[in-house]
Amino acid sequence: MGHVGLVIEVRRLRQGAAMQRGRDVDVAIAQGLREGGWIVDQADQAAEYQEGMIRTALDGRTRYAGESAEHCQQCNDPIPEGRREAVPGVQLCVDCQEAARRMRW
Repeated sequence: MGHVGLVIEVRRLRQGAAMQRGRDVDVAIAQGLREGGWIVDQADQAAEYQEGMIRTALDGRTRYAGESAEHCQQCNDPIPEGRREAVPGVQLCVDCQEAARRMRW
């Protein structure tokens, strides 16, 4: 076997090994899912973490009550009716609200 033939054979063997590793991983995942092993535990932990992050973000958001302002308290631009209906008690336009949010972070 010449140099070119050897290079081709090495590539073929590497591809075969990679495909086998992929099959082995697929089998391990399937087995872990069937047996309720660590993969399911990892997925559950990730889901719980994500839910916690969402809860934290929702708890930290600004909540409004009362009557919405027709004009922004910061820049005095009109607040669109859709925003006033969607966010009861809103006092800032979208731009000023975003600026205020960035300043808190």
